[in-house]
Amino acid sequence: MLTLRRVRLVNWHYFTDSLIEMGPVTLLGGDNGSGKSTIIDAIQYALVAQVSRIRFNAAASDRRTTRTIESYCRCRIGADSRDYVRGDCISHVILEFGDGEESRFCAGIMVEAFTEGDAREHEWLLEGGKIEDVAIFDGDQFRSPRVFRDSVKQLGGYLCATKREYNNRLTHLLGVHRRGVDFNPYLDAVVRSVSFTPFTSVHDFVCNYILEEHNVDVSAMKENLQNYRAAEREALEVERRIQQLAAIGELTEAVAQARRQILRQDYLRLRLHVEDQLARLSATRGELQQTRLEISNATETLSAEQERKERLDSIRQELQFALASDEQHRAYERLRRDREELGRRMADEKERVERRALLLRQCGTLLGRKLGADLETEANSLSEEQQDAMRKDVEGDVEIARLKTELGALHAEEKELSEGILRYPEPTTELKQAVERAGIPAAVFADLLEVTQTEWHNAVEGWLNTQRFNVLVPESDFQKALEIYNGLPAKTAGVGLPNLASVSEANVHPGSLAEVVEARTPAARRYAAFLMGDVIRTDIVKLKSFDRSITTDCMRYSSHTATRIRKEVYERWYIGKEARERRLQAVRDEIERGGLGTESLLKAKRSLQERIDVLSRVLRQIPTIAELASAEARFESARAQCEEVERQIASIDTSSFEALKTQMAGLADSIRACELEIGTLQGRIGSARERETSLGVRLEGEQAERRRREAALAGFIAGNIDKEAELAAYFEDRLKNERRQTGGSVDFADMIRQYGSCHTAGEGPHGPPPVKTALQSRLERGPGAGRRRITRTP
Repeated sequence: MLTLRRVRLVNWHYFTDSLIEMGPVTLLGGDNGSGKSTIIDAIQYALVAQVSRIRFNAAASDRRTTRTIESYCRCRIGADSRDYVRGDCISHVILEFGDGEESRFCAGIMVEAFTEGDAREHEWLLEGGKIEDVAIFDGDQFRSPRVFRDSVKQLGGYLCATKREYNNRLTHLLGVHRRGVDFNPYLDAVVRSVSFTPFTSVHDFVCNYILEEHNVDVSAMKENLQNYRAAEREALEVERRIQQLAAIGELTEAVAQARRQILRQDYLRLRLHVEDQLARLSATRGELQQTRLEISNATETLSAEQERKERLDSIRQELQFALASDEQHRAYERLRRDREELGRRMADEKERVERRALLLRQCGTLLGRKLGADLETEANSLSEEQQDAMRKDVEGDVEIARLKTELGALHAEEKELSEGILRYPEPTTELKQAVERAGIPAAVFADLLEVTQTEWHNAVEGWLNTQRFNVLVPESDFQKALEIYNGLPAKTAGVGLPNLASVSEANVHPGSLAEVVEARTPAARRYAAFLMGDVIRTDIVKLKSFDRSITTDCMRYSSHTATRIRKEVYERWYIGKEARERRLQAVRDEIERGGLGTESLLKAKRSLQERIDVLSRVLRQIPTIAELASAEARFESARAQCEEVERQIASIDTSSFEALKTQMAGLADSIRACELEIGTLQGRIGSARERETSLGVRLEGEQAERRRREAALAGFIAGNIDKEAELAAYFEDRLKNERRQTGGSVDFADMIRQYGSCHTAGEGPHGPPPVKTALQSRLERGPGAGRRRITRTP
């Protein structure tokens, strides 16, 4: 049988470190206040974990208790007192369960309690382990939460992320796990049993301490009701189907008549398809004949227009030859060509002049001033300015990278400080890590101290100086740590490794520095007394009255010599919680200054890059501006030449060739009209030939379709040869009705749309779809369609 075998309480109220043996039946006896309820509350806390569901000290009295996790861990004195025996501390409650003499598993909770009033809880489970396997101390010092958790994991234990997970895993190990419950009934029974008091009513005792709560499952009742209603609906559906089967018999007689009607309509549709295809074929042949006639007429007209164009071209050539023989005309044409060429040159040069003016304005806008007349000097000056700006830009990048690196280191240190980790000099950290890697517990001396009087904090930091960074190891491990230290690189020099075995218990003189320092471990307390137990706190007047003394301004006296401690020695604190807070604020100030410096450098970099871009754009345009400098002179030269050509053109007599030019212009208009007509005719002929080809292809397709439809009709008649005369008479009757309604003409396509789809017989494995009748629609809807629906109220 699984039982609770042992309980270990560490820093739990008045229990400093106690191991309590348990059995299947255990009796706790003692005077009031001796700790009976304290043990019971510890067991119930380690089982339940959720403080909100626990009533601490409930078995002692009916009065509402004021005990809390903090009061148990820090040991509050008295029920209503605010005094605590312990400050910041670590507490452990460990339960060992076994089956007979064999240990099965351990379950425990580690609590970090702080003077600020909050507490951190770490739940864990260790299967197959004993209480002795769980190491709480390293020497005479508590293991830190991180080291303790790592040691549990190394033993094969499990660290629970939440209290709910701890409850689930513990009840699994106890064999009482329940799924889908907010709080395990077994744990609830534990809490209720602890709070048991003498009862006065059997009913209250049974209800409060024996019976479990059971809720009525309304959802199951609702589901049963829904199943009943579903069964009733199914019964109604069966009744409806019986009525439909009865109605099927009523349709048997109508089926034969419907089949005859469907057969007639199939024949009618197939016959209409054949007649419609014959009509289509006739129409296509007529359209093809009309298109061929249109091509023939257009071809004759085109031939006549082409002959007319050839005659007009011959006359124009004769006039051109006569015009080319006129000397005045040749001179006029030459000058006119010169004028056009000079006009193009003037336009080009004017565009260059305007482009140069635009570039000068743009460069002036970019630089904020006009470009100088000497473009070469201006280019050299701007190039030097660009090189200087690029150099400054590179220097800015280097400085920004340096600041970002420093900010990264500061952010990392800020994160460590926020987590309570203070950075020490690199040699100290390397020695401590090397010793810990060898399995030796190690601590920095400053990390184990706390200064109780702020006004003497600088004096303590300055007097200890580099001794603050000494690494303390257990006395038994000193020689091994010394050998490790000796094997480290030379850069770890300067770090002290005290031999605590040789440090005797020193007397702490009244008024000494050791009185304002608290140590977290006995070894650190003995070492602090050894270093500062005879260093008297005094003022400048009485400084020389003692062998070793110091003032609040860090003036020290030793060996009959007064020395002022350098400010950089004690300016940065390393001792105590206040040192971490002070360093954290300093790091944040440095981060803020670094951020402002980076932002300023980035702003300057953007200004430099903008200036570099401006200078690059201007330097790219200066060669173009220089090249366009002569454009204005070339423009004036071309304009003068153009004015001279205009005067020469005005002096020529054009009357001798103007009549010929007028006649040639009329011929050109006639030729253009003729060409337009030829193009129109060629387009009409091309379209007509395309239409002829399309109609030929369509005619072949329609002939094939006619043969297919005639074959489908012949096949249908062959399958119903005994009804051929009846079907033909039915078709003629429908055709007569159509002629009577339309006045003699018959539109077969309209009749097909009226009597059925345009598919032909033989398409698909079952032939053509029949024409739907009212009877077919009724069959498709089902035998019960149209009947009154029967309903029943549940």
